[in-house]
Amino acid sequence: MSPWEDSTARRNYWNYLLKTSLFATFHFDPPLESDLARAMSLLLLVLMGYVALYFVVQRRALLEPVGVALVASCAILLAASIAGRISTPFCSMADFRYVMPILIPATILATSAMAALPKGRSMLSRGLGYLGCFCGALFVLASVVFWSIMW
Repeated sequence: MSPWEDSTARRNYWNYLLKTSLFATFHFDPPLESDLARAMSLLLLVLMGYVALYFVVQRRALLEPVGVALVASCAILLAASIAGRISTPFCSMADFRYVMPILIPATILATSAMAALPKGRSMLSRGLGYLGCFCGALFVLASVVFWSIMW
């Protein structure tokens, strides 16, 4: 991602926000770094879908005070980021610095989903739970390898 080049989709808010939250605005050379970056991007989307699935399956979690607080804090911080981007329409208003406060409640939501789904009674719930834990572990491993290579 480059804040100076339109070819890297810097004008696309969601793409730029998610990509810079993973990789900042560094340029990296193929093939290993770019393959890891693609894998991490895919795993991030899977984990985001996993958290959404958790709230569909575990509707009661949304009604608990902790669930309400986490979802509300993610929504408020994301709305503030969007409002900042609208008021100052530069790509630097959507980079990794503005997603950092969202990471704490989002990480708690993801780990809550990974902890709750394997405890379900059905095989589907358990399978989804273990799949989520596997994807989360794979995401962490890919992140460690990616940033070890970069530095």
